[in-house]
This record gives sequence, C-alpha cells and structure tokens, in this order.
Amino acid sequence: MLSIIICGAVAVLFLIIGAILGRSYMYDFFAGLFVALGIIAATVFAIMLLSLINIKRDFQTTLNEYEITKVLVENYTPNDYGNQSDLLQQVIGINKRIARHKAYADNKWTGVWYSEEIGALEPLSFKCSSEEPPIKE
Repeated sequence: MLSIIICGAVAVLFLIIGAILGRSYMYDFFAGLFVALGIIAATVFAIMLLSLINIKRDFQTTLNEYEITKVLVENYTPNDYGNQSDLLQQVIGINKRIARHKAYADNKWTGVWYSEEIGALEPLSFKCSSEEPPIKE
C-alpha cells in the first residue's frame, strides 16, 4: 500500500516540477522531461491501484470459497459418491491457492499485494472413500 502512495506522490511531484520549469524558456527540455516522467509515474500509479482492487476482490472470493469448502468437507458423508471427486478437486484448488498466497506474502517484492491472512489459513484435508457405491435397484 505504501508503494502505491509513493508512486502517486512521485507522479504529482514530477508534474508540478514540470509545470514550474515550463514557465521558463530556459528549462523547456527539463520541463518536458519532468512532465513525461510524471505521466509515466501516473500511469504506473493507475495500474497499481487497479491491480490492488482486483487482488482485494480475489482475496474476499478466496476467503468465501474456503469457508464454503470447509463446511462441505466437515459435513461430507461417504454416501455422497456423486460429489466426492468434485469436492476433492475443490479442496486441492483451495489448498494450492493457500500455498501460493503464503509464498507471495512471504516474498519482499510481492508481499505488498498479498495478504498473510489467506496464507495463515489451515489447509483442508479430505479423505476419499474407497468403498464401492451401493447398488441401487
């Protein structure tokens, strides 16, 4: 979050310096340079802000999916043969996402974007039933 604020402040600073230098004919080159750098910094700022919004949305979606899957695993009965493979795939997907978030949150470059809250979630465990399904007649 701090990097977004710094990038926005740098963009505004470059644009202000470019505008001040642009008033003097003696510094036309530097004024153009600072305005160009300000526009580039403002573009980076906008991209960072939009990606942060997207990651926050993904964060909430992941938490909701985790809670739903946790309830399904806790309430699973071996007689639910139709949903066993679907539930197993869902558990594997959630566990992969938890591991990815933990790795990203621990990294110093990507840790700004990823919450440690998802990485701190306990991975779900699910045991498949190896029994034969009952024959319906």
